[in-house]
Amino acid sequence: MKTEISPTEQLNVIHAEMIGFLDLLERIPNGSYRQLFAELVKHTQEHFAVEQAMMAEFDFPARAEHLAEHQRMLAQLAGLDDALPNTDPHELREFVDHEFADWIEQHIAAMDQPLQAHIERLH
Repeated sequence: MKTEISPTEQLNVIHAEMIGFLDLLERIPNGSYRQLFAELVKHTQEHFAVEQAMMAEFDFPARAEHLAEHQRMLAQLAGLDDALPNTDPHELREFVDHEFADWIEQHIAAMDQPLQAHIERLH
């Protein structure tokens, strides 16, 4: 029997998946990094789509600002993904380990936790 999880539990799951993905990227050899980076881009798009659906469903007041942050990061990821065949894995690793990891940590604290609190109040 499949048990449906609450929206806030779903947010916890997708955040844990993202942290796990970043941990994996730290350990992967450079030879496999481009492929896994492409998977990170896809995973991030799916992650943001889940959050955006929740923001719409629960009429999150800071939706526009939150969506703008998603779009900004997706644009950065897309730029790197488009240049992937010619991008040095060290450059990708530098972006993921510093810019993206720092951004996602701040994003979860500043944007996603308020979303989660908003959903908990309504759910």
